[in-house]
Amino acid sequence: MLLPIEWLSDFIEITETPDRVAAMLTMAGLEVEAVYGEGHDSVFEVNITPNRGDCLSVLGLARDLSAITGRTLKLKDSYDSITQTSEEISVEITDTDLCRRYSGKIIRGVKVTKSPDWLIKRLEAAGVRAINNVVDITNYVLFELGQPLHAFDLYKLRGNAIRVKRAGGALKVRALDGVDRVVSGDSLLIWDGDRPVAIAGVMGCEGSEVTNETTDIFLESAWFLPESVRKTSKTLGLRSESSFRFERATDIGGTLRALNKAAELILELCGGSASQSIDVYPLRYEPVNVALKSKNVKRLLGVNISDDTIRGILERLGFIVSGNNGVFSVSVPSHRTDIELEADLIEEIARIHGYNNIPSVMPRAVVSAKVNKHKEILLRPLGNLLRQAGFTETINYSFMPLDTLDTFLIPDWDERRKVVEVLNPLSKEQSVLRTFLLPALIENLKLNFNFRQNDIHLYEAGTVFINDGNMLPKESFKLSMVSYVGSAKKLWSDDTPIFYKLKGIVDAIKESLWPADERDTEEGILLSYELDIGLTLSEQPFLSATNSGRVVIKRKNDAIPIPIGYIGLLSTEVMHKLGLKMRNSAVGVVELSLDEIFNVGQLPLRYKPFPKYPSIVRDVAIVVNSWTKQEKIDESIEAYKNTHNIDLIESVEIFDVYTGKSVGEGKKSIACHIVYRSAERTLVDTEIDDLHGRVVRFLLEETEGTLRS
Repeated sequence: MLLPIEWLSDFIEITETPDRVAAMLTMAGLEVEAVYGEGHDSVFEVNITPNRGDCLSVLGLARDLSAITGRTLKLKDSYDSITQTSEEISVEITDTDLCRRYSGKIIRGVKVTKSPDWLIKRLEAAGVRAINNVVDITNYVLFELGQPLHAFDLYKLRGNAIRVKRAGGALKVRALDGVDRVVSGDSLLIWDGDRPVAIAGVMGCEGSEVTNETTDIFLESAWFLPESVRKTSKTLGLRSESSFRFERATDIGGTLRALNKAAELILELCGGSASQSIDVYPLRYEPVNVALKSKNVKRLLGVNISDDTIRGILERLGFIVSGNNGVFSVSVPSHRTDIELEADLIEEIARIHGYNNIPSVMPRAVVSAKVNKHKEILLRPLGNLLRQAGFTETINYSFMPLDTLDTFLIPDWDERRKVVEVLNPLSKEQSVLRTFLLPALIENLKLNFNFRQNDIHLYEAGTVFINDGNMLPKESFKLSMVSYVGSAKKLWSDDTPIFYKLKGIVDAIKESLWPADERDTEEGILLSYELDIGLTLSEQPFLSATNSGRVVIKRKNDAIPIPIGYIGLLSTEVMHKLGLKMRNSAVGVVELSLDEIFNVGQLPLRYKPFPKYPSIVRDVAIVVNSWTKQEKIDESIEAYKNTHNIDLIESVEIFDVYTGKSVGEGKKSIACHIVYRSAERTLVDTEIDDLHGRVVRFLLEETEGTLRS
C-alpha cells in the first residue's frame, strides 16, 4: 500500500522526519519497504499483513502511529439522520449471512467533471488513476478510511430498488472492465428491480455506472462477508482495490462514517443536495470482550509494563478497557476482528511498547534429573534393533484417503472408522487424519516394488488419531512394519516364512525392552502371542485367516492379557484390492501399540560415564567354514572373558565378511575390531599384545579357523 505522509498528517501531528516515521511503523509490525520522495512529499510503501485489514487505510495507519507516539488522533465523524427505508428507493438484504450491513444515500443535482488538482495529486500518490470527481471521491474515501464505496447512476436503477442477494444459479454478467463473466449461484450480487448492477464487493456492472451525463446518484457503503468476496473474486479472476479490502474484513461499524465523508466531498466538489442516509443493519456487531491480566503481560514479554501504560496503549488503538488492579476486561472495536484471545492483546501491547524496548536475556532452563521411560529413551534402541534386522525407517504424512478404510475391509463398528476430517485438504489422499499406520507403509512398499526392489522391509513409529467426540482427537503412538521378500537370487538360502521372521523380531523387541536378567519379577512382564492358525478367523479383516494372530502383553498377576497389536500376512483379497502383484510371495505386517509397551513396567535408568582412559584396538581376520555363523565370534570372545575373568575387553565389532578364491572354496573370512580398555589405568602395547594373542588362539580353537594371511 502506498501512503503519502502529507495525507497521514491530516489525522495526526507529525514532527519526525519521514525516515523516522517509517522506522516507527516498521518496529510496530507495519513494515515500510521503501520511502519515495523527500520531506512533506514523501510516500511510504507499506507491507500490510493479511490479518491487519484495518491498516489498509490512512486512518488505520494513523491510529497505530497515534498509539506509538501518544498523540491525539484527529478523527471527525459527521452524522445525519438515518432511516431504514426511503420513499425514493428501497433497500432489501435477502442473504444476511453474506451481507450484514448496507448503507446508502441519494444525492441529486451533481455535476460530473474533472476532479480538483489536490484530489488528483493525492490519488496519484496512492497509485490510483483519476477518472471523474464522483468516482475519484469514492476512491479517495476508500484509501482514507478503508471502506469501499460504489456510486450508481440513480436514473439507471430500475424499479427504485436495491436488493442484495445471491445469484441463485449460473449467471452471465458484464463488469465495468467490459468482460463477460459467469458467476456461480453462491456469488453475492447487488440487484436493482430486475437485474444485477454490481458483483458485491468486487466491481460494478455495465449499465448503471456514473458517466458525464449523470445528475443523480445512489451511493453505496456496505459490509460483505470476507470469505464470500474472496471466493467470488478468485473464481472470476477479478481483483480490485475494493475486493482486496473486503477479503481482509472491513469495519462494519464504519459504513456510515465513510458514506457521510463521501457525501460531504461530493456536495463540496460536485454540488447537489443529499437525502437522509439509508442504513439496513440486520446483524449488528457484538463486541468481543477479552480478559487480560497484567501479570500475563509480564510473563510472556519478560518486561514489567505498568497498568496505566497497558490501558493507554489499548485505548489509543480504539479498545474500551475496564477493570483495575491488574485485571482488565477489554472490549474489541469493530475494526479489529483479528483480536480474539488474551495473547492477541499482549502482542498489541508488545509491538506498540516497542520490541526494541524489551530486553534480550538468556532463556531460563530448568534441568531435571527425572527422565521418563518413553519415546526419548526407548525409541532409540528400538530403531537400532529394527535397522539391524534390515528394516528402513519411513516418515509419512499423518493423513490418509477415506476410501482406505474400505480397501482394508475395516467394519463400520471399528474405531478406525472414527476419522477426523481435514476441512481444507490439499488432495483426496489427505482428506482425513490417519487412524492406523499400515496404509501409508503399503504405499511405500508398492513404490519400491515398482522400482524392482525385491527385498523390502519398512517400519514407521508415529501417531494415529481417533475421533472420540471430544474437542481434540485421541492420539495413540504406534509402531508398524511391512516385510516382503522377492524371488531374486541370493548368496545364501533362507526358507524361513515371513510370518516367523516377524515373530522373531517382536521377540527381539521384548528382549530389548525387558532383558531376561532385568525383568521385574513382581510384574512378570511377558510379550506373547495368541495364534489362531488354521482354526478361526483373525480379528483383523485384512489379514490371512491361516497366518495371523494377536500380540498381547500379560503380567504375572493379570487374569486376561492385554492386546497391543497384530501380526500376520495380508490376505489375498486385500492384496488384490491394493494392487499388490507379487507372485508366489507374501507381505507380512505388524502393528504394535507403543503406548502400551512403553507404559508396562519401569526399568531403572542406567548412566554410563565417558571413559577416562584411551583404548587400544587390535584387528584380526579368521578364515572359517562357510556355515560358521558370525555370532560365533562374539560368543567365543565372551566365553573367554568369562572363563578367564578378564575385564579389559570392551567390545567386538565385525567389519568385514569375505568369500572368494583367496580364502578357498567352502570358506569365508570374518574380520573384526577388538577394543581393549581399562577403567582404572592406561594400557601399554606389550600388555595388550600378550592378551590379544591369547584371545586369538582361543578364537581359532573355538571356530576351527585359521588366521588369514
